[in-house]
Amino acid sequence: MSQENVEIVRGYFEAAASGGIRFDVLDDEALDRAIQGFHPEVEFHEDLKFPEATVYRGRDALRAYFRQFSGEFDRFWFEAEDILDAGDDQVLLLTHVHGRGKGSGADFDMRGAWLLTMGEETAVRVDGYLDRREALEAAGLRE
Repeated sequence: MSQENVEIVRGYFEAAASGGIRFDVLDDEALDRAIQGFHPEVEFHEDLKFPEATVYRGRDALRAYFRQFSGEFDRFWFEAEDILDAGDDQVLLLTHVHGRGKGSGADFDMRGAWLLTMGEETAVRVDGYLDRREALEAAGLRE
């Protein structure tokens, strides 16, 4: 089932990115396509190192968080660098996030990861990681 879950996640990501690996989170249509990959009652656990770290419950809360967070930037886009089978019902999405802050004009570029726990073709839980090594460890994988 895990490889099937990898393909499901890949499909949702490609739909959000209109067939590519990158989507602009400031694009409402792309964000709405991406949200479809999450269960209506998804739990999104942001990395505790993040200033606004909390648990976001449900698609509406997740959409609001993504819009609020990305709204802090003039540019903000998200790429999937890799999508890995993490065994059982888990998939590890290795992310590359880019942006430019509003006001400051400062660019940022960071790599992190999401560990997705899959239910019936959607993510029922997501654990976000700013440190890929921590994500790989949590997923039982190696670099």
